[in-house]
Amino acid sequence: MMLTGLKAQATEYVTDVMVIGAYSSSEVSSLESTYQAQGWKLIDYDLNKGCGYSSHDIYLLYKTGTNVEEAITDLYLWSSDTNTSEDSFILNGRTYRRATCDGDDDFEESKGDLNKGASGKYIFVYYTTDNTNFSPARAITSITINNESVYSVGPNGNIFYACDLNI
Repeated sequence: MMLTGLKAQATEYVTDVMVIGAYSSSEVSSLESTYQAQGWKLIDYDLNKGCGYSSHDIYLLYKTGTNVEEAITDLYLWSSDTNTSEDSFILNGRTYRRATCDGDDDFEESKGDLNKGASGKYIFVYYTTDNTNFSPARAITSITINNESVYSVGPNGNIFYACDLNI
């Protein structure tokens, strides 16, 4: 008889998010390479795709880890007519922080506006690691982006709503 041991796989949770952007595609490629070498996962979809020649190329990256206490539990997209985004805000007892951004000077000055150069509303990514109001705590394990205009239902019946990132 042979006895073999199986190694349990740890669940990976999203622990950090970042947006990168630049007018120059070569600068974006350089940023992608740098951050991927540091363990960031790139969602290979330009959030400003189809917004014209003067718009920035913008991508979302995320990091994962195995500690559920560090996991992001919610993402929030804030749109505004003015570039007056706060570094953080409280909603329903949970503190949301604006995602870090990196890129050319224009993109960094815009604080990571997902609509940079597209002549629309300002849109920012916020996240929280707070578990308040959720029992058991929920944790995000991956992030996907598609070009659908309707909501979808994910694992465990979670509902994901569409948000136009080019308002």
